[in-house]
Amino acid sequence: LVARAVSKLLDRADRLIVLADSSKFEAGGSMVICPLSRVDTLITDSAIEPAAAEMVRSAGINLVIADADHALVSSAA
Repeated sequence: LVARAVSKLLDRADRLIVLADSSKFEAGGSMVICPLSRVDTLITDSAIEPAAAEMVRSAGINLVIADADHALVSSAA
């Protein structure tokens, strides 16, 4: 039920910006609500593994990393 509601909201959005801490790249989930190809910008912390960052960039997603000083570093795809 929740997945269906989220899917309807995603269909109405012009852009999708995701905020997720780097630990979300460590484990796989059993349910996909939104494919990575639908994400325009991903904001995460500086602990993201280089391989995960490269995977995001390779998917054409704008990756924004918050560094230890709380400044934002944008890395356009």
